[in-house]
Order: sequence, then C-alpha cells, then structure tokens
Amino acid sequence: MSTIGLEGTTEALRRVLAVIGVVQEAKKEAKWLSGKRTWSGWLSRNVDDQRRQVAQGTVIWCPEQDADVSNTKKAPKVPRRKLFIRTHPTAFLDLWEEVLRAAKMQYPVVHVEDLRYEIGGIELTGPDATEALIGVLNQYNEDVKDHGSFFHSLLGVTNAASLPPNSLLSFPILDPRLRHPPQKLWLPDPKDQDVSFQILEDLATWPADNMPLSAALFDREARYKATKLPSQKAINRRKGAADPGEYPTTTPADQPIPVLLYPSQTSKSTTAQGSWTLLAPWKCINAIWYSLVHFPLNSGGNPRFAGLQEWQQIHFERGVPCFPMDYPGTEAGYKWEIQERERRRKEREKKPKGKRIAWESVDLGGGRRGEIGEGWSCDFEKLMPKTATEKAAAPVSSEDVAMADVDIVDILDVDASEVLEILDVLD
Repeated sequence: MSTIGLEGTTEALRRVLAVIGVVQEAKKEAKWLSGKRTWSGWLSRNVDDQRRQVAQGTVIWCPEQDADVSNTKKAPKVPRRKLFIRTHPTAFLDLWEEVLRAAKMQYPVVHVEDLRYEIGGIELTGPDATEALIGVLNQYNEDVKDHGSFFHSLLGVTNAASLPPNSLLSFPILDPRLRHPPQKLWLPDPKDQDVSFQILEDLATWPADNMPLSAALFDREARYKATKLPSQKAINRRKGAADPGEYPTTTPADQPIPVLLYPSQTSKSTTAQGSWTLLAPWKCINAIWYSLVHFPLNSGGNPRFAGLQEWQQIHFERGVPCFPMDYPGTEAGYKWEIQERERRRKEREKKPKGKRIAWESVDLGGGRRGEIGEGWSCDFEKLMPKTATEKAAAPVSSEDVAMADVDIVDILDVDASEVLEILDVLD
C-alpha cells in the first residue's frame, strides 16, 4: 500500500481532504482529528464537474502536540498538523496529482511528501491475528501504561471486527529479533467469566481513548532512528552471552520502533471476520515479518502468507469486492482488466486450434453467429463507452443509433423502422 504525508494547518488540510472526497461525520470528527480514530472510505476526484471514484483509502491524523510557548514576545504561530493518506498503489499516481494540485491552492502552504518507501504495512486477518500480533509486538517499556499494555490485555479476542470501528492504537515496540524465536502464549480460559467480562468491558468502554498517544511514526527523525537497527550478527552475539533460556537485556542502543495498529471491518455483517493493519517504518517491516511468520499459534502451525490471488479469494469467500479487480468503473480497475485481457489472450494463443474455443463460431441464436467483442475479455466498453458522459448529455438521434459501436437492432431483434418510430415518438 502507498502512503502520502501532508503537513499544514488544520483548516488547510481539511480543505485538501475535501477535494478528494474525505468528509467525516460531525459526531465522529472530534476523535478523528485528535488522532484516536481513522477514516476509511472512497477517495474521489473532480473530472469535468463530476465526481469520479479513484480508490479506497484510509486517513490518519497525527495526535495534537503541545504548542511551544517558551518565547512569549513573538506572536503565537498557528499550529501545524500532519496526516497520512493510505491507498492502493495502482491509484497512487492519480491521487498524488489531485492532492498536489489541491495543496498548491492552499494558504498557509501545505507540504506533500511521498512516503511509499518510508512507511510499510502488514495486514493480518483470521481468528488468530490478535494472538500473533500480541506475541510479536513486545512493549519497549513494560513499566509504562500506554496503548501497548492495553493491546496486550486484548489477548483472547478472536475477531478484530469486535473492536470499536476505526479505533487506533499507537505505541513503541522492541526490536522483534531480540525476542526471536517467539514463544507460544497462554490464552485465557474461555470458561473464566471474569476474564471474558473484563475483555467485553474494555471493548465497550475502550480505555485507550484516555491514554497518551504516540506521534513518533509521523516524525521523520524518529523513523530514521528506528531504522538504525543492529546487525543480526551483533544480536546473535548478545543472545549467546545471555543465560540459557533467557532473552538478552535491552541497551540504550536499542531504539524504539514506532507502530500504528488499527482494525478494519471487511463487511457490514456482525459475524464477518475483521483484519488488523500494522504500520511501521519501512526498514523495520522485515524484522517484524520474520518473527510474525514463525510465531507458534495455539491452534497449531504458523501464520500463513497470502499474495494477491489469496487476498482476492478471501474477498470472494466473504462476499465483498476486492480492489481493483472488482471495480472496472475506476481507472485502476479498467487497467487491471486490460492487463488480464492480454494475459488470457496469450494463454489462448499458446494452445493449438483444436483445443481452444472458436469464439467466431459460437451460436448466439436468431441466426447470429460469432461472439460480440472478444471472448477472452470482459468488454465493458461495449456496454459503456469511454465517452458515455458526453453521449448522455447530448440528444440521441437516429444517426447516433446507426453509428453506434454495438448494433442495437441486432441485439433487440427488431426492425430498424420500429426503432426510428419509437425515437420519433420520444422526440
């Protein structure tokens, strides 16, 4: 996933977000602006005075920081805020151009930066996702009560969708390589009513809203320090010097790794399985990933890796569309169809003529023969041409019917004179 970073005043940033279609409800806006919630929805752009969807995205505000009041002689400056916009990489260029255009029109100026290779992410789904994350994301300072300690108290939650919608957790973690290999966790007894009631109470009240927020991931210097990880050889020496069965002690050289963690609901159904999204500095993702795929689950085995085909299959089984494959109306979805169309065409040409379908000889009925369009592609342009908006605004005449790409008379199986009579009556 691609990340875009914005920095400016609150009002200027909200104007930029309004250009790409980000509008939050009034009752949820306060927590969203304070960095306690995320926003997820469709990002759009204005094309020929019409809103066109670009892609699905997530907007995360940086928590508000205390203003510097040390110098009282100067007029206080308007505080500047930061935020992240996360979207699919196939739609990054279109969104980047729209955000850049809107940022240039703002005053005070809004800074836009490309964070595709500075912010990385891992997405986990399934009933064991919470257990795997808790076992790998170790608190940097276990004596501090922050979002990290609260997240570890959620051990036993089997569905991320049961958390408050768009909730956000931010805390620093320890280098996972210092606790590798990860050990199996002891899950709470499901028959223990006290533990189950405590988890339900935490999910209902959500005490994380009253805990301090971490803005380290939004700070470039903090991200740079977090990427200064010790070499694997140095960590192995520290493990060898530790007592048998003990992890090596932490040193001041072990920098904290800032992470953001938020759940998402893939479906409106209350029984649908949710997913976790973990954001961390780009160069720290490999260390987290290595420990994550080796974590021993109580259900047996380890977390399984999924690529694009598996991710599309998960969406299919849940009955929800997957971007961009299932959104041909967007620019990214149409490019995906063109790419798949070319792949299927090459696969068809590799087969001999005796083992491939002859689309030109398919019987369509009514004395017609031959597939309309290409048999190995989804010809959406036959149903909705690219200039559909221009044709909808212009009046339809008999010449337009005669010059159409698709022969409407053959499809409807009626005489041309009847179509012209219908058009005359409509005029």
